[in-house]
Amino acid sequence: MPMPAASQLTYRVRFSEAHHHVIEVELWIGAVEPDDEDQSAEGPVELVFPVWTPGSYMVREYTRNIEALSAAEYNRTDGELAKVLSLQRHGKNRWRIAAASPQSTVCVRYRLYCREMSVRTNWVERDYGFLTGAATFPYIEGRQDTPVQLQLELPSAWRQIATSLEKLEHLDNRAVLSAINYDEIVDAPIVCGNFDLREFDVGGKPHYLANVGGDLLWDLQRAEADTRTIVAYHQQFWGEIPYDQYWFLNLNAETRGGLEHDNSTVLMSSRWTMHRRETYLDWLALVSHEFFHTWNVRRLRPKALMHYDYEAEQFVAELWIAEGITSYFDDLALVRTGLCTRDEYLARLTKIVQTVQSSPGRLVQDLRNASWDAWTKHYRPDENSGNSRISYYLKGAVVAWLLDVELQKNSAGAVGLADVMRQLWQRYLKTGYTLEDFEKLVEELGSPAVRQWLESAVRNAAEVDYQSAFAWLGLEFKAEDNAKKTNFAKVWIGSQSTGSEGKLIVRNVLRDSPSDRAGMNVDDELIALDGYRLSPDSWPGHLEMFEPEQALEL
Repeated sequence: MPMPAASQLTYRVRFSEAHHHVIEVELWIGAVEPDDEDQSAEGPVELVFPVWTPGSYMVREYTRNIEALSAAEYNRTDGELAKVLSLQRHGKNRWRIAAASPQSTVCVRYRLYCREMSVRTNWVERDYGFLTGAATFPYIEGRQDTPVQLQLELPSAWRQIATSLEKLEHLDNRAVLSAINYDEIVDAPIVCGNFDLREFDVGGKPHYLANVGGDLLWDLQRAEADTRTIVAYHQQFWGEIPYDQYWFLNLNAETRGGLEHDNSTVLMSSRWTMHRRETYLDWLALVSHEFFHTWNVRRLRPKALMHYDYEAEQFVAELWIAEGITSYFDDLALVRTGLCTRDEYLARLTKIVQTVQSSPGRLVQDLRNASWDAWTKHYRPDENSGNSRISYYLKGAVVAWLLDVELQKNSAGAVGLADVMRQLWQRYLKTGYTLEDFEKLVEELGSPAVRQWLESAVRNAAEVDYQSAFAWLGLEFKAEDNAKKTNFAKVWIGSQSTGSEGKLIVRNVLRDSPSDRAGMNVDDELIALDGYRLSPDSWPGHLEMFEPEQALEL
């Protein structure tokens, strides 16, 4: 490929070692003119690798996958190597490149190991490659707004590329993509290989569903039709379509997750997802959740996330709005479009309520702090997590549901949470919002009493009041019968144990549960229950033998 233009940054990615899960990456840094205000043409270049991905609030330390980092200077006139440049590391993710000559081009090279299957990391193998921007590409300090070109050199058998980036060229196994700046390339995951690709139009905009792996196990016609239904619903919900095209990148993997982007989303689920009604509804809810984020989170953001700092945590108190409210509306979209029945919707809502109410951490951590602690607690669970924290996704969804009821009760059904979200969009799209902004809007569209209810639900680690919502909706809460779904018939002891080298070892104990009151601790070995020898295989069967409230000797 020719020498990159001086006015842009150019990344080149080669998949020549895909079978080893390794890619080769080059960053070509065009000449910086002497009158450039951002940095001197003769000064050092600061190379910075991100440590996290927006939407996944945990420091991931992506530099752990870098090998053989080097830099060199090339003559712009003939493209010949001028000299090797020294790299000085300072900090875990920063390198300073020695001064280059004016009007020369600097090339940074490194190898990247790509074998972590998740929505915020990279996976490369013989059949396909999945790249996320933050885990792959560094930036040059002071040049984050410079136009970016991405050149891909694919294995000869790979013919397809799925990404929201603009495609300037795609011929055989070479492709050229472009981005307006660094933020856009970070925000656009890429799938390369051979896969099923469906295109459909909704609201006058093209949408794409790429299904990678497991095609024979998916009813792709049905998945496309149901995705189309979800897209149409959310477009109508918000009343605006803020994108020109949208990509659903569905990867069949032995993990589950989703991550939102401006014009695309990554979805991961088992290749067997469509074989069971419950798991397929989970997938539809994931599609709904991530697509709702196109408005709520990607564009309508908490003020603290209006500009991303890729090097450090950005603590916010509003993640329960970003994720919890989205989690409420994702299932609601399914029942309102007929993709699930009323009974299925209520069962899913019941499961969320039951999960929250069975967590002692709901009385320890409030939603504001659950949001703030995402970086240190939500993504770093341990054996005490159930006792010390609450999910801002799940409790956020519960509070969103109850807030919707409070708003509708207050207005005789004229105003609901959907109205609050649409007004939030209109007022804070360009500036971002705070928790106080949201609370003021609830008071404006609702009443001081509704705001007072909200503040109590969000700022206190106390029980929320379900009964008034149940009464107004004509519902009665009935805990899910786990005996119908698992081998643990009838009994709950409030701890989890797993096998280790033939032994049954306690992994976690919920506070004030039967296990806790019996003195059980993490890492205890369970030997016998009521005189019966225990093993990892026999444990579920032993519990089936007993009745609730029956005293047992451990």
